[in-house]
Amino acid sequence: MWQRDRNNNHRPFHPNEIDLKRETTGCGKFMFFFYLLLLIAYVLFSTGKIDVLYQKFETFVYEIIDTDSRAPKTNAVREPLQPKDESAADIKIFDKYFLDKHKKPADDEIVNHFIKNNPYKTYASDRNILHLMAIDNRPYPIVKLGIRFPQFLNAKDSNGICPLSLALLRSSHNSVDAFLMFPNINLKIVDNSGYTVLHYAARSGHFRAASMALEKGVSPNEVSVRGLTPLLIAAQSENLELVELMLKYGGDPMIKAFDKNCFDFAKRNPNLMQLLYTNTIRKLNNK
Repeated sequence: MWQRDRNNNHRPFHPNEIDLKRETTGCGKFMFFFYLLLLIAYVLFSTGKIDVLYQKFETFVYEIIDTDSRAPKTNAVREPLQPKDESAADIKIFDKYFLDKHKKPADDEIVNHFIKNNPYKTYASDRNILHLMAIDNRPYPIVKLGIRFPQFLNAKDSNGICPLSLALLRSSHNSVDAFLMFPNINLKIVDNSGYTVLHYAARSGHFRAASMALEKGVSPNEVSVRGLTPLLIAAQSENLELVELMLKYGGDPMIKAFDKNCFDFAKRNPNLMQLLYTNTIRKLNNK
């Protein structure tokens, strides 16, 4: 096989000859940089540096979002979502991942509808807008409206039930998590039937709400009008985690309601019975 040299003369083609220009084409450069990026990614991942870089990038992005959200809006639909008093509730305390994850269709429209159409209006049983959002399990409007109208957070309806207790009653756990984000949420509220937030948390099985209420000093032995304690409700529901938690805070398994105590409810659950007996023996040994 013949080819032309630089002087345009024919000469035989040698199979070991390499066209250097072809070896440095765009494809070769691309593969070089591709493998280089893979090597860098492997080093970052193996040393744990990739998590640090991700956190820095995440912080940078959210700083941009926060800056943009505080700028004057030309869109009238989004403008009402900004709290009147930034010092009353700092938006940075709220988990943006939580809000984005649980945001439902029409949430923004719902928020703006209530703001524009007499937000102080009361509904059936003297409930406010946060009661309604708790029933419908809409955490996004709860946070947005709770920031703008903090006086609604702990307001009671005609039965003495606050929005948080209503969310627990309906087992609207996402809404419960939204209410618990507010530092000014009142966990010591008692309704007209003598039920505390801890009673409702025991009924719905919400561990975090129960734990926070106990930390605030709500007693697991608080007796309702019907004689029920939070510990009795947790035992009746056979919720071992909540029973164990309340026992640590001084819960008394011997308190009766309708002639039954925690041991009576534990007869059908050996694990619960063992937990109660272990707690009783430990208390006797500590005396």
